[in-house]
Amino acid sequence: MSPSVTVTDRCVGCGGCLLTCPTHAIRPVGGTLHVVDELCTGCLECLEICPVDAIEEQPT
Repeated sequence: MSPSVTVTDRCVGCGGCLLTCPTHAIRPVGGTLHVVDELCTGCLECLEICPVDAIEEQPT
């Protein structure tokens, strides 16, 4: 199974991860960003693009 990521409360809402995610697994929900695990392939591009390190890899 692919690694899952989560968006932490450090997120500043820049939207870089939304634009970078090739599967559109990161979505705005209720004023915050949420990762749809079923769509996340574990490429970690969102983790690399985040300027404030608000995305963390979760153990599987």
